[in-house]
Amino acid sequence: QGVKLSTRLPTPGGSREIIQINLVYMEARIRMAKKTATESDETRLKKKVAEKLTGHKNPKEDEALRSLKKRLRRTQRKRRTVTLRKKNSASKKTATPAK
Repeated sequence: QGVKLSTRLPTPGGSREIIQINLVYMEARIRMAKKTATESDETRLKKKVAEKLTGHKNPKEDEALRSLKKRLRRTQRKRRTVTLRKKNSASKKTATPAK
């Protein structure tokens, strides 16, 4: 499929501007699209937390560190629930049907 840049007819002076605006818009759409990360959110957050903890005087009072830890716990909880859900659905599918 081809990408349609604009439905307008190009004007002699403004055709470059229209194309440029549309290209910027398309690039923004691509950047906003969900990416498949090379490393998971969980490992990235673990690295950030470890970085913040190194050489930290009082980690209990650091709000940024606290919120990072919360995000890490949230992602871990999500991962665990997904694996449990998959495990439970797999066992239900393979279970023998009642007669």
